[in-house]
Amino acid sequence: MRRNVLILLVSGFCAVVAACSNDTSSLDSTQSTPASATSANAPQIAVAPWNGSLQDATKTDLCALDMINGQKAVNGSFEVVAGQPVVFEGWVSTSDLHNPGSFSIVLRGTNSFGLESNTGLQRSDVAQAFKTSDLMNAGYKAELSALQIPTGSYSVFLIHEEKGGKFACDPKLNVTVK
Repeated sequence: MRRNVLILLVSGFCAVVAACSNDTSSLDSTQSTPASATSANAPQIAVAPWNGSLQDATKTDLCALDMINGQKAVNGSFEVVAGQPVVFEGWVSTSDLHNPGSFSIVLRGTNSFGLESNTGLQRSDVAQAFKTSDLMNAGYKAELSALQIPTGSYSVFLIHEEKGGKFACDPKLNVTVK
């Protein structure tokens, strides 16, 4: 309930800011589809400006952004079209090889944007690679109905909270929005 109220407040704030400036580039809706959910009942979450810092985050490499829109990165980069649907797919792990549950996908560029997502998709390949069943459902699939952010190049980071601190995973990939 508290999370839903926060989502509504952030979404409303973004809508007001966009309406005042006649610029809807900071608005979007997404749904993360865990293994037990369907697109029809997944929550709508706004892509919002992200003003966080990665300086105080513990760096980790326990994540992957495997595909965007069903395509693998080419030369370390993905290309998407502004205003079009976008689907992020991959996996995330905590530092002690557990499923983090919720996390944020952050696109960092001249302006930075974040969207909340959740793990829950089965990834037996990840569980086998790390030899732990705790990562069996560490996969994610975040579906945006339309990516409404400014054109440009963005670095991708996957950020989650654990042990009272922030952890940032850099899959060393870029997203170019055209």
